[in-house]
Amino acid sequence: MTTKLLQHLMEDVASWPDEDQRELAACARAINARRTGRYLVSDAERAALAEATDQADRGEFMSEAAVSAADRRHGA
Repeated sequence: MTTKLLQHLMEDVASWPDEDQRELAACARAINARRTGRYLVSDAERAALAEATDQADRGEFMSEAAVSAADRRHGA
């Protein structure tokens, strides 16, 4: 694809529903990560990471029994 073709495609993308635009952005982030070795975290991922960090700071961890049960369910 040429830059011009991508520019035309992006004009079409602007009219897509938000869900489809987010899906395209996720694909582009994955390709960019593969090419550069750096992954750009989405806003949703950043929020989930912040919540996980807050939970860890509060000492909210899964019990060993819960982790073991999950491992068994997923064949680990």
